[in-house]
Amino acid sequence: MSDTLPLLSTKLEIPIVRSGLVPRHRLTVRLSKGISDGCQLTLVSAPAGYGKTTLVSEWLATQSGGKAWVSLETVDSDPVRFWKYIATSLQIVQDGLGNSLLNSLKAPQLPPLQVVLTQLLNELNRLKSELILVLDDYHHISSTHVHETLTFFLNHLPRQVHLLIITRTDPPFPLAQLRAKGQLNEIRGSDLRFTTPEISSLISSAVTADLTERDITLLEERTEGWAAGLQLAALSLRNENDASGFISSFAGDNRYILDYLLEEVLNRQTSEIRFFLLQTSILGMLCGSLCDAVTGRDVSGSDENIRSDVETGLVQRSSRDILEYLESANLFVIPLDLRREWFRYHHLFSDLLRYQLEINPVPGFPGPEILHRQAAKWYEANGYPSQAVNHYLDGGDISSALNLIETLAWSMIQSGEHATVTGWLETIEDQEIITRPDLCMRYAWALYYMGKPKDYTKYIEAAQTAWEQDNDPRLGEVFNLLADMKLVSGAVGDGETMARRALEHLDPEDDFNRGLSYLYLGLAALIRGQCAAALPELEEAKRLCLASENVYGYSRSVNAIIQVHVPLGNLLQAEELCRQFMETIGENVIYITILNHILLSSILMEQNRLVEANQHLQFALSGIEKNTYNVYFIAGYLVLAWIRHLTGDEESANELLKRAEANARNLSSPVLLTQVYLYKARIALAKNNPQEAQKWAETSGLTLDSDQDLSRSQELLILVRIALETRQPDEILPLLEKLENHATSLSLLGQRLKIMVLRSMILKAGDREQAALDELSRAITLGEPNRFIRVFADEGPTICKLLKQIKPAPASTSYVNAIIEAFDTSRRPSEATSESLLGCPELREQLTARERDVLTLIASGLSNRDLADKLFISLNTVKVHLKNIYRKLDVSSRTQAVARASELNLI
Repeated sequence: MSDTLPLLSTKLEIPIVRSGLVPRHRLTVRLSKGISDGCQLTLVSAPAGYGKTTLVSEWLATQSGGKAWVSLETVDSDPVRFWKYIATSLQIVQDGLGNSLLNSLKAPQLPPLQVVLTQLLNELNRLKSELILVLDDYHHISSTHVHETLTFFLNHLPRQVHLLIITRTDPPFPLAQLRAKGQLNEIRGSDLRFTTPEISSLISSAVTADLTERDITLLEERTEGWAAGLQLAALSLRNENDASGFISSFAGDNRYILDYLLEEVLNRQTSEIRFFLLQTSILGMLCGSLCDAVTGRDVSGSDENIRSDVETGLVQRSSRDILEYLESANLFVIPLDLRREWFRYHHLFSDLLRYQLEINPVPGFPGPEILHRQAAKWYEANGYPSQAVNHYLDGGDISSALNLIETLAWSMIQSGEHATVTGWLETIEDQEIITRPDLCMRYAWALYYMGKPKDYTKYIEAAQTAWEQDNDPRLGEVFNLLADMKLVSGAVGDGETMARRALEHLDPEDDFNRGLSYLYLGLAALIRGQCAAALPELEEAKRLCLASENVYGYSRSVNAIIQVHVPLGNLLQAEELCRQFMETIGENVIYITILNHILLSSILMEQNRLVEANQHLQFALSGIEKNTYNVYFIAGYLVLAWIRHLTGDEESANELLKRAEANARNLSSPVLLTQVYLYKARIALAKNNPQEAQKWAETSGLTLDSDQDLSRSQELLILVRIALETRQPDEILPLLEKLENHATSLSLLGQRLKIMVLRSMILKAGDREQAALDELSRAITLGEPNRFIRVFADEGPTICKLLKQIKPAPASTSYVNAIIEAFDTSRRPSEATSESLLGCPELREQLTARERDVLTLIASGLSNRDLADKLFISLNTVKVHLKNIYRKLDVSSRTQAVARASELNLI
């Protein structure tokens, strides 16, 4: 597949520790103690210029073990980009570490990162030595998704891994919980302020003039121990004859002192240095050739704008020489690599330089927009396209930005970086975009993948209008996207039509897009229940997508083929295909793998392997992020709801059904809503609540007496189950015969078995017991090769009694016994969900099993919302459980509850 955009390796290098720094032993001791005490998180949080990065890099140089560093920028708020940097930084520590994460992020849609991170956490858990991961400038991260996934990562860190975050503002993590558990080591602005001895040491090392104790005290008062202000003061004092008078003349609050110091520093530089600082302030990172491009230097010859300066010691004219001078002069330039090729300005210094550039343009020198454009050209020419786009946009060169986005967009979408693509395009006026049909389609796909249906219609229409004029083969891309949309919305006929129109227009050599067209044709047939017809279309889709390296289309094709084999009754073959696919993917759990786990769980559930099924579902659903609405997750919710019902956990079953319905409504999909309602009706009938099921029947538009649409067989079978209590057998049997003939014509063995089992029940109700036994025996013969069990066990005691009367062939005895055993176990509440009391002699009133579950999760630090998500119960139910726990333990808070439970060995 296409490579992802390159990452800046310099952002992964630990900043160089400059010589002559003031030792800050009191703080480095605290950093070390946080590690030795086993704190999960060390938070170094303070405003700009407090010396956070310098302190951590100085301390890190004294630490043994693995050390990974990531310097963050605003663009890294893209979740995929953020985690790519982390994975790459880990690979610097140990070859191959983080490979699973990097490979997973190549998925065509944004992976459910909590699932992916589970693999990374397992890798980290196998480390033999300690590892410190530092995230610098985390305040640039604005993505809620990044915050949530990093919180998950933090909550599950192995003991030998420590996370250290450097930031100007506190991240939205559960810091209070971490404090209560003793898992948080904090260094704040008040801690980072230089003490009087530290200020004296800093100033005396930078200034030759003798300062009195009063001077130091006054400087401390004026700067409040602020590291950047002290450094600026030291720079200004170098050329002051009257140092005491200079310090005494300070007035005003911190902001004015800062402005004054910066003005003094800038005004004391030569014009060459001052102009260089202003012009390069637009750059987040600096190297010689980049600065040459931005400032317009001609390093190969003379340039009248650049002169040799005896005062600064500059005899070369290149930007590289100026950067070296700036570093040696401590002019807020920080080296980023050991070769000292890349640098950055101190953040606050950079902010103020840019402010000066905006309000005081230099006559005869280019303004910010031109500087950004020159930077963009350098980045583009040197293989950093994403940085080039950002600078083109900042420079107002929309045309060049769009040209580059158009080239990059599809590879970024395929690798999951939708947020970056849409983030760029959202800043651009629509009239600039809609004139570019290729870009419109890329934008529409990105928005579609992100679940923003209201936003992408105009871009699809713009592309379609442009390509229809010339009957352009790319018109097929439009119809492919429309086919996908129609199928999800339930308009299967329209989806199939769109897919065929796509094939009519696409270039015969365009395997990438033709593969998608065949995928949609196969999916349309699958949704209709025409499984045999779907298989050749899906096999062709798989072949074309594999040949064109369309990983998204290939993965969906493989999973659709598995979905074909399940209704055909080929459970064993479907299970084998699931496991082969997972083995191919390995530990690289990408987005499509989640559907694979859900499909496998449904197969295992039918074979009554409920524990295994539950494990696969929990694995798949654990990666669901908030506000993610997807058909795969709806399927997972429904299967898990049925398992929870079977094991007696009706509370969780109801909550899962509610979530499935909310997701289906958000997707505006009648097909998915119907599936939800069928499960709700089926569970209501299993709980002997036919009135609830009847409510659905009254809104379905179906009756047993009218001409039935046999393609809606799942719904009709629910009607049959409802009618068992109110209709005579002879009124129901003709419909079952029609349904079986229909299922037989489509080779739908699973459907046939359901019909045959229901027919057995109806014959038994009509006092035709031998006919019922014969029908059930026939179903057993058909179901045994693929180990169908739940299709019998889910129908209740009538079938169980009939099975006990059957005398199967010796070879089938174990199969029949397994079915009978499933009746005995399926209604038995599991230990994890039982409300039976667990004894603890010290308590007057015992905790229920569910209350024990809640108490255990409280101890792990989960919030109420996270706890509800974990147990699949409502937030209100969590609060009720907490209230009961507090009452029974005689406590009034979470912390007290955990402490008391530990005393009683309840957790």
